[in-house]
Amino acid sequence: MRGQHYPSGRAVLLHSIIQLFGEGLWKIGTVVFVLTGSGVAVCYAALKRLVPETAARLGALLLPACPALLDHTCTSMDAVFASVRII
Repeated sequence: MRGQHYPSGRAVLLHSIIQLFGEGLWKIGTVVFVLTGSGVAVCYAALKRLVPETAARLGALLLPACPALLDHTCTSMDAVFASVRII
């Protein structure tokens, strides 16, 4: 049962990860962190279109240092959906 205030996308994504990689906290956690890391690459590509390359690199490097990124990755998976939505 899920709360009515969240869409079912998180449950569907986690079910898909389990079907592809198998059960286990380490496997699921690794895939979630890899998807979050891909969001950093997407952020760099987006920033590169808007600002000079050195500023884009700095912006992309500051993203993993943001405590909210880790917090949202581990609790609500918003960081994962940010990278999946952009891709």
